[in-house]
Amino acid sequence: MTTLVSAYTTAQNAAIAAVAAAEAATGSKDDALENLTDAMKSDIRYADEFLPLAAQIPIVLQVEEFQLEQANEALLSLK
Repeated sequence: MTTLVSAYTTAQNAAIAAVAAAEAATGSKDDALENLTDAMKSDIRYADEFLPLAAQIPIVLQVEEFQLEQANEALLSLK
């Protein structure tokens, strides 16, 4: 009987610990999601301010195509 009570207590403690760990993980996830949302909002505000300014700057694009075998050359051309 003592062994069964001990096994039950051990299982109960493990369940309590699992619930606590799940709650902590949920809190961490919520914090990470809030941080991500705040960062995205900041990026959107930056874009809202920057894009009208960027439209006033003449931008000239230059494109050069490379074959896959020339990937290293393509990377070097960016320097």
